[in-house]
Amino acid sequence: MTTQLPKAKCREILFLLLYAQDFTKEEDLAQVQFISDELKVGARHVRALLPILALVKEKVEELDKQIEKVSTEYELSRIPKVEINILRLALYELFFDDSIPPQVAITEGIRLARKFGNQECYKFVNAILDTLHQEKLTNV
Repeated sequence: MTTQLPKAKCREILFLLLYAQDFTKEEDLAQVQFISDELKVGARHVRALLPILALVKEKVEELDKQIEKVSTEYELSRIPKVEINILRLALYELFFDDSIPPQVAITEGIRLARKFGNQECYKFVNAILDTLHQEKLTNV
């Protein structure tokens, strides 16, 4: 990640940017100041993460297909936006960012779910991430 902030804080910023885009059509830069204020970080730190956000957004369709494949209880449209966006970010790290160990991507996804989701969110996120990680291991 391209900022001097802790990686956990960078993930929170990326999650909030992804989540915000489910509710507004504003450009990424319009959301920078709001997220900067909410998380009490400099706007330059948020802007520094926009290239990573673009990479995640490029893969959203592919990531959503992975979620749909293993989500036996809910269709994608029924999964809360918080959970979908946590899964998108964690799965991006799991499948496309070789600099992040798989267990870190899973653990951080669970941490985000505990912080931003309801009491049961982390269980669902953990189940999806673990299932897809196990599939990835068996397909190598």
